[in-house]
Amino acid sequence: MVRLVCFNAGTVLSANGVAANTFVTTNTAAASAALTWMLMS
Repeated sequence: MVRLVCFNAGTVLSANGVAANTFVTTNTAAASAALTWMLMS
């Protein structure tokens, strides 16, 4: 997961709002997937 977050946020090549948005979106998607998996099992 760490590689995916660093890759997604690092593709912008700068620390700005787009990188922060990408970081938050990636973490939110992972958390949603984990929660859905727990609820389904």
